[in-house]
Amino acid sequence: MTEISIHPNPHPVEVVSGPVVLGDENSFRLLVESVKDFAIIMLDPSGNIVSWNVGAERIMGYRAEEVLGKHFSLFYPTEAIERGLAGDLLIAAARDGRSEYEGWRVRKNGSRFWANVVITVLRDENGAVRGFSKVTRDLSERKQMENALKHVSAYNRSLIEASLDPLVTINLDGRISDANTAAEQATGWPRADLVNTDFSDYFVDPEAARAGYRKAFRDGLVRDYPLELRHRDGHLISVVYNAAVYRDDSGSVIGVFAAARDVTERKLAEEALGDSERSFRILADTVPQIVWATRADGWNIFFNQRWVEYTGMTLDASRGHGWNAPFHPDDLKATWDAWRSAVLNGSTYTAEARLRRADGVYRWWLVRSAPLFDAKGKVIKWFGTCTDIHDMKLAEVEIQRLNSGLEQRVRERTVELEAANKELEAFAYSVSHDLRTPLRSIDGFSKILLDDYDGKLDDEGRDFLARVRKATQRMGHLIDDLLRLSRSTRTEMKRVAVDLTALAGEIAAELHTSEPARSVQWTIAPGLVAFGDPHLLRVALENLLGNAWKFTGPQKDARIELGREETVDGASFFVRDNGVGFDMAYVGKLFGVFQRLHAASEFPGSGVGLANVQRIVTRHGGRVWAEGGPNHGATFHFTLPEAFQQP
Repeated sequence: MTEISIHPNPHPVEVVSGPVVLGDENSFRLLVESVKDFAIIMLDPSGNIVSWNVGAERIMGYRAEEVLGKHFSLFYPTEAIERGLAGDLLIAAARDGRSEYEGWRVRKNGSRFWANVVITVLRDENGAVRGFSKVTRDLSERKQMENALKHVSAYNRSLIEASLDPLVTINLDGRISDANTAAEQATGWPRADLVNTDFSDYFVDPEAARAGYRKAFRDGLVRDYPLELRHRDGHLISVVYNAAVYRDDSGSVIGVFAAARDVTERKLAEEALGDSERSFRILADTVPQIVWATRADGWNIFFNQRWVEYTGMTLDASRGHGWNAPFHPDDLKATWDAWRSAVLNGSTYTAEARLRRADGVYRWWLVRSAPLFDAKGKVIKWFGTCTDIHDMKLAEVEIQRLNSGLEQRVRERTVELEAANKELEAFAYSVSHDLRTPLRSIDGFSKILLDDYDGKLDDEGRDFLARVRKATQRMGHLIDDLLRLSRSTRTEMKRVAVDLTALAGEIAAELHTSEPARSVQWTIAPGLVAFGDPHLLRVALENLLGNAWKFTGPQKDARIELGREETVDGASFFVRDNGVGFDMAYVGKLFGVFQRLHAASEFPGSGVGLANVQRIVTRHGGRVWAEGGPNHGATFHFTLPEAFQQP
């Protein structure tokens, strides 16, 4: 009972008239003074103390001479005095006959105690207020017990609320007596609505819930009892129900304490795992390979139907280490040693072995397996397959036989080609020597005729001799070009990093020296480096840049460029000019031997240079192509292994 609050009244106590008969005052005083467990004091109408008993001295700590004549508010805390509580209580007692309250009071030593106080008005025979009796009882121990119980209750409540699982207490009638916040969330009902309702009403199967409740009473507890809760909005929650009885101080069972663990996700995971395993078995029985699985230690636990069909063994006979029975005796040890090593090290397993078919025929199979690890990196299972490679093995044997014969034929052909190359080289030298000798004679004698008999020849004769000399010189250049073309395909290549920028600069300088009167704008990109044969690459650039020089002859502002660009197929080099160009309809003839798109009278040449470029680029593993248009110049693209791509 808390302390009552009565506002101060500034007016004096109004005496209520009425006959009140008082008993023997002496006997009453003796009785009051002998009581030790209660503080019984008498007050005058103004609230001053007029009597003091032994109980009052024991409870308050004051002797009679210290308090007689003083106002009884002496025992009130400061805040109660400031509110005028003492006077208001006297007014209430005078008006109602008595007042009772509980609150803090103060002892002589300043300590506080919780007190129950009853003030009764005393009247004379005329009904006038003669005074008041005030009985005070010390309730400190009870207050401490109540506080302790509140603390325990709050502690227990905090423990219940700390749980993430729904918790309820159920009385002997099967009704909920308490529930935590998690229970509110699981059911969708507030605690006030849950209390005093039948606990089984919240389950999909109430009878199953009551059976669990009875089991808890019968056995004292229930563990992992599966049920389904129905939320207020209708959705279901799978739970496992754990319960235990609780007893009073006498040991009698007074209810059940129950907890429900939400296992919806676990149940869904188990169902998904079951679906996954079923899907795996269906898939395993569908594929043409043999599919198998073992424990972490290599003990077989699964084979698909293909194994049974091929080996004729039952699944029971194949489990454990029985699966090695169909292996060919010559393959068994190596296969088994490799498997044990894989299991020991947790590494992938690959082997080729012959397996006996149900009819006794052995066929080659590729056996593979990989470990399945848990979150800590520990092997928990092995999954493997066996793939029929018998036809492939037979094909390999045939290929090896064919390759062996092919290698012999290649060796023989190589010898023949080497001999042919030597003969071709000798022939080329012979042609060069045998053709050059008469050409030199023709050119030499023609020059003598022009020099020594110039005065005896008319203009037509001199023109004929000049034409003969030009034809012999042209034939000499053609022989040189043909020899270079021959060497470009037979010369042994020595691959190094070649600075194309520097090489192009040298060729440009040589071309300018040959015709110093020409003005040509050269653009040569820096840092162009390729990986190849320096001599052959020089020949290729001489032809490309020489052609650009030749076909820009008619241009007053001739421009020649060597650069590098990125294309869809990768990087490529290019030589670009603004010369006479060519018709793209004839681009297919550009790289043919003796193919010319311009008359020799306009632009001299043998028609071998671009064929030589193509052979050199091809030998380097690249390709060359051209773009152009009449009087719009030409661009020759070519790819070469760059220095950073060298093998």
